[in-house]
Amino acid sequence: MSTRTKLVSYSALLLVVLCVWFSVRGRPNRPGLPGSVDSPNQSLGHPESRTRESRVVLSTSQDGDARQLHVVLVRDEQNSPVEGARLAQAHRLASSVSSRSVLARSDARGRIEVDEDRLPKDANRNLFVIKEGYPPTEVQRTPREQTVYLKPGLTHEFECRDRSGQPVAGVRVAITQLNHPDPATALRHALVGPLRLPAPEPRRAVFVAASDAAGRARIQGLRPGRYCYDARHRTKVRVTDRATGSVFVAPGPSTALVFADVCAAVVRANEPFEWYTCKVRHQGQRVVFGESPALAELVRRYPAPGALVVACARRSDGKDPQLRGLVLTARHGLTQVSTPMLPLDRAVQPVDVELSKDGTPCHLVTLRSEPRLVAPKGFRAPMFHVEGTMRDKKRFFDTFAELDKPVALPPGSYRAVPVFPHVVLGPSTPIDIEADGTKEIEVRVVPGLTPCRLEFASVIEDVPIGGLWNVALSTETGKGVLAWSGWHAGDAQYSVRMSPDQWLLPQRYVLRAEAPGVGKEQATIEVRSGVGSVQVLRLEFDGMVP
Repeated sequence: MSTRTKLVSYSALLLVVLCVWFSVRGRPNRPGLPGSVDSPNQSLGHPESRTRESRVVLSTSQDGDARQLHVVLVRDEQNSPVEGARLAQAHRLASSVSSRSVLARSDARGRIEVDEDRLPKDANRNLFVIKEGYPPTEVQRTPREQTVYLKPGLTHEFECRDRSGQPVAGVRVAITQLNHPDPATALRHALVGPLRLPAPEPRRAVFVAASDAAGRARIQGLRPGRYCYDARHRTKVRVTDRATGSVFVAPGPSTALVFADVCAAVVRANEPFEWYTCKVRHQGQRVVFGESPALAELVRRYPAPGALVVACARRSDGKDPQLRGLVLTARHGLTQVSTPMLPLDRAVQPVDVELSKDGTPCHLVTLRSEPRLVAPKGFRAPMFHVEGTMRDKKRFFDTFAELDKPVALPPGSYRAVPVFPHVVLGPSTPIDIEADGTKEIEVRVVPGLTPCRLEFASVIEDVPIGGLWNVALSTETGKGVLAWSGWHAGDAQYSVRMSPDQWLLPQRYVLRAEAPGVGKEQATIEVRSGVGSVQVLRLEFDGMVP
């Protein structure tokens, strides 16, 4: 046998031995769970979380009434009991959770007792211990009595300032860990995982904090790794920096956040706005309604279509932006508007539009659904985008029309296409409209459509769900129905393309979305047949990673 052949044989033998060794040494007791008795306390899947210091003590507990108890003894590094630690349940490890997610708290002896019947039945929901200053620590479902040793974590600080360098208090910061499996787990899966081991998944955690009078927000109990963050203020918005983005590394230097005032204007009329077009002088960064709680409240206080809210961030030169534009109402036609935009901390008041009595005349056009749709009160029927040219002024004009409701159109020629094509029967070809008088046009829709409203909520305390990313609704077979790259309930009042009011066929759907600073979620939802009543499709965020 040649030297080269021997070298190849020895190398192959060594590779086989390594594969077997990694497979046997790293196999967890529970398939799919990163931790085991040999390497427990696994809160975030980081190598430091798999230490011999966090051992699980095996025993069984049962009280005098023969009720099955799950007992967790919480200790610190000096083996002293930790009082006030919480045993919580969620898809995601979190430093702050809603009260309904907390099962019990530790007493002065560091003892947590909870009835076995109260434990989550969903195998995807984790049990973990949370305590300020310590990383969230996962607890196994078996055995029924365990001892968990908490190890202090790292602290990261956010410095919140405005453009003049003054501190900004009251900034809510939510962060999510982005760690991936430790190198040993990744290597084992790369060598023998496709055949014998489950795919390793990142372990994540959510933390929240608020900035004090000095503009500092401190988050404790972190493990080393990369984190993404989302920061919000009541009346200000963070000035984005593409160079740093929204990611930091712990341990590391503090993260500087710069905020600018949010300026807004409210235009109000005594009849619905059919259409509007606006330009803003001295406009700064665009602001999504969900990025500022005060702005979201303003939108709820003055809802469309009787009011219009426009907002942007103040520029660095300090000039207040000014709103100029045109609004259209069915009775008065086009009217010019002009008003300054004020910072939200100065209590923005609505400006009533003085509608012109001799504006451009309009004609009422109604798109009638066939078969007729029964829309519940306050619920949007399917929408159509109407665009064309006004006859007199030779000017482009576009608006949105709701099925079975008249829309005001200036004299001209237009085409209408459905905003959501899945509601139209057959190919969604444009509908030609000649606005030369009051008229009705028949539109064929899919029979059996049911009104459904999409709702998104957070179950993590102090983490609001604002703007969402990559919102998608699809059938169980993967056929896409709805998709938005970004979505927020406030913006949806003025952009019908984001409307949460949808018409769907009765069947099962998968709803997905991402929330900055919280993570991804998905839920399988069944739409049942119903007439005249709204079925709510709710997606709650508690951190599950699909």
